[in-house]
Amino acid sequence: MADMTSQLKDWRFSVDGEGIAWAIFDREGESANSLGRRPIEELAAIVERVEADARAGRVKGLVIMSGKERSFIVGADIREFESFETEAQVIESLKPINAMLDRIERLPVPVVAAIHGVCVGGGLELILACHYRIATRDDATRVGFPEVKLGIFPGFNGTARSIKQAGPIAAMQNMLTGAMIRASTAKALGFLDQLVNSPGELHWAARKAVLQKRKSQPAGFTKVLMTKQPARGLLAKKMREETAKKAREDHYPAPFRLIDLFEKHGGNLDTMKVEETKAFAPLMVSETSRNLRRVFRLTELLKNQAPKKMTWKPQRVHVIGAGTMGADIAGVCVAAGMEVTLQDISPEQLEKGIKAQGRLFAKKFKTKALKDAAKARFIADPEGKGIARADVIIEAIVEKLDIKQKLFADLETKVKPGAVLATNTSSLKLADIAAPMKDPGRLIGLHFFSPVPQMPLVEVVQGDATREEEVKKGAAFVVAIGKFPLITKDVPGFLVNKVLTPYMFAAFERLEKGEDKEKIDE
Repeated sequence: MADMTSQLKDWRFSVDGEGIAWAIFDREGESANSLGRRPIEELAAIVERVEADARAGRVKGLVIMSGKERSFIVGADIREFESFETEAQVIESLKPINAMLDRIERLPVPVVAAIHGVCVGGGLELILACHYRIATRDDATRVGFPEVKLGIFPGFNGTARSIKQAGPIAAMQNMLTGAMIRASTAKALGFLDQLVNSPGELHWAARKAVLQKRKSQPAGFTKVLMTKQPARGLLAKKMREETAKKAREDHYPAPFRLIDLFEKHGGNLDTMKVEETKAFAPLMVSETSRNLRRVFRLTELLKNQAPKKMTWKPQRVHVIGAGTMGADIAGVCVAAGMEVTLQDISPEQLEKGIKAQGRLFAKKFKTKALKDAAKARFIADPEGKGIARADVIIEAIVEKLDIKQKLFADLETKVKPGAVLATNTSSLKLADIAAPMKDPGRLIGLHFFSPVPQMPLVEVVQGDATREEEVKKGAAFVVAIGKFPLITKDVPGFLVNKVLTPYMFAAFERLEKGEDKEKIDE
């Protein structure tokens, strides 16, 4: 086969003076790297070139890096998933990919992955086929297998390779939950081998790893024992019980099929690779996966409602009202790295609201230093001193029009220019709340759903007088705290509750006809 590395579009390939080959993934016309058909074909051409050069003694090793500033590889290109209609098509499409990853694994020279930013799904499966993995300690660097959220599980032989590298408990837990894990945790678990402090250090660390012929160590003997019977069967049983608490098998079959795969074939990883493809194919063409991919595309559309380039960056938030909703909003903002002042007329409620966020911080932050830093950013502010410094002020008090009107008329005189003024109302019109304000165009709605830490959607409500710029800032703030902005008009029920209403009416009709309320609720 002719050398195709001079015609690459999605990769940059070069061999330096020391004989180290560099493959830089920089997908053409895309803001992030995803493994579509062309990038995979081009990587296969690079692997073939390195194989030939290694045999001839011209290449000492291969380094795989990303040409994107913020991410490594965000997974397979799910836009291409829609072309698969049959299991046979899926199986045929996976053959060349898995063959290529096997070739990477078998290369006679070191293959080093140098990672900064998100490395998930197919990206993680690719680096697991490499011989050594280096990543930045940056908080933006995360690894994981989110496939289960799309109704599938890893299909590039990542099931077997992750078990080989991290052991069955860590690997299966990661695949079953779809969690994104920080670089330090990933190294401790065995997914990564080395950490560096900054992206600028990756090049030299990778060079050194190649020249020293470093090789990752697979999971130790104790972890390997868990892949043998009867331990494997007991582990699978426990996983199945825990998964059943979170998802119904008939609705979400993927995690249960993954457990089946591990239980039957986890003792022989070569067999597991073959069986992975057979179990993966029916999931890929299932209605569940198609529907979950649609949900994913819709969430991406929601994210895109926030402006991509905006100089305004929210760093300080002031929340008025320390009830469950207000305190949870404040806690989520703190967890996103912002400084938050929380105001309430009741000292007891203020103390209770702040204390309640301990559970969120314990889940979000794994070290005492990070938890202490979060607590330091969370400030009780009964007098509202933080109002003047805040970039975003959110009201979450009682649903009484006159009280809200008085509050916003007063806030308008205290906030700094450019600050966002928002109400969390779910039942009152923005136009009515803003009526006494000198500049009603400043007021937006930020309607959160309970429980705030779990619910990903926030309605950004635009009143008749609300300026477009304020809505854009509201959407940018929602994305900054890790949620999805849904811009909606100021109409009764906004959008979500408006959509929910027919379901509620239908439920009450069935209840009146004598149907069991627990059955309706189920």
